[in-house]
Amino acid sequence: MVKSTPLQDDLLSRLGTFRPSDRERFRQAFQSPNEERDAHRAIERFVEGWEDGRWVESYSIERIGKWLAVNAPEKMIKDLSKWTNSRQTLARGALKKGFLTGRHLSNDERLLIS
Repeated sequence: MVKSTPLQDDLLSRLGTFRPSDRERFRQAFQSPNEERDAHRAIERFVEGWEDGRWVESYSIERIGKWLAVNAPEKMIKDLSKWTNSRQTLARGALKKGFLTGRHLSNDERLLIS
């Protein structure tokens, strides 16, 4: 098991609310390779947390996936997409659906969620 970092824990907690200030912190993390790794792992941990639950908040996970598809580095989206395919769960499916929705947004729609 990989040990979490304080930043990873902070980003993980921000995914629960995903307010504008939380999204801004993710944008900042995407600017640094080390912080980007923590953001990537925080997203995986967030989805894994839903996998272990008795129900899945699909809308929230899809919304995060849609935002990530517009704002996260392309390599991160590719890696997370590969990760979602490695195990079929409702939570991973919701993240993948968000990625697909985000990729197909018009430029005007992208501006609304960026």
